Amino acid sequence: MGEIAARMADVVVVTDDNPRAEEPGGIRSQIIRGAETVKDGAVVREIADRGHAIATALREAAPGDTVMVAGKGSETGQEIAGSIYPFDDRAVAATVLEELTRSGAALHVLAVGSPSGSLNDEMRNRNMLIAEGTSRTGGRRDQVLALSGLPERLKQAADELVHQYVLTYSRPDTLIPPEKIEVSTTRPGVTVRAPTRAPAR
Repeated sequence: MGEIAARMADVVVVTDDNPRAEEPGGIRSQIIRGAETVKDGAVVREIADRGHAIATALREAAPGDTVMVAGKGSETGQEIAGSIYPFDDRAVAATVLEELTRSGAALHVLAVGSPSGSLNDEMRNRNMLIAEGTSRTGGRRDQVLALSGLPERLKQAADELVHQYVLTYSRPDTLIPPEKIEVSTTRPGVTVRAPTRAPAR
């Protein structure tokens, strides 16, 4: 996983997910060792605190960058040494949206596990925030059913993200702006996505 991330990304922030009974630092070290096998790969940073890691990635993102947060999916807690600690997805998602709006980056969410059939209010609120964040920033949300499918999906996502093109439309201030601009492609495997956020000035 670390090797794939370092090969496809510019910056990789390694943080904790659910270490459970394992030593969190040991898990991070294994991922970092994999990343370090890539010659001229990504800059790798280790930040144990997940919330701080996400915030750091967002603060350092520049306009046009893409930030992918992968791992927890629909979980609402972090399991460490037999205890589950609250991890407020709503608060994190709200921070992500605020930071992304300022940074100009896109939010891509990769969830692991089967979608839950019954949703409580907290899960519904979280899903609404994630949907708003991905839509507003031109990102998207994907789902893999098991951890075994995560490396391949990360590799696919990274390949898509490093082969993307940005179309910019500009006009003199004296012209009336068009109501909409339509963009299409005939190239196989290429998807057109339009972020709904206001362009940077």
